[in-house]
Amino acid sequence: MIPKSIQYKIAAVFVVLWGVYLASNGSGTGKQMAQLEKKGVTVPGIIESAKTKESKSGRRRTTDYFVVAAFTTQSGDPKKSEFEVTPSFFEARTQGQGLMGSIVNPNVEIRYLPTDPSLAIIIGGSVDKSSDFWFGIALVAAGLGGLIYLFVYNPFED
Repeated sequence: MIPKSIQYKIAAVFVVLWGVYLASNGSGTGKQMAQLEKKGVTVPGIIESAKTKESKSGRRRTTDYFVVAAFTTQSGDPKKSEFEVTPSFFEARTQGQGLMGSIVNPNVEIRYLPTDPSLAIIIGGSVDKSSDFWFGIALVAAGLGGLIYLFVYNPFED
């Protein structure tokens, strides 16, 4: 059996790594949102379909909400993208659940980068994961604090 002190140190390392992942992902999302805010172009779009994806991790179940929306860039190129949206946005725009749900309010505003139309959001609907940055930083701090405590004080008599 692995000693408790080693188990806790391994757990703290995983907390630090998960925090680094979230901080890095949130930082990238924050930069993209800032780019869209500064240089983005807003155009009308139409929701073509909607779906939910359910996942289960242990006892916890989560549901993610997605819509596929079409829009035309200012240069006239038609585009279609899948967007992860908030539950309230999804419920306000659809009737029913999952793949068989029907769209009741298809008109949306889409902001995209003219230099990269694949970088786009639905205004007032897309999920903003930039807050993951601060959550990730908190996890890194907690994990490092736990590691320091475990190495300095070694509270387990293994």
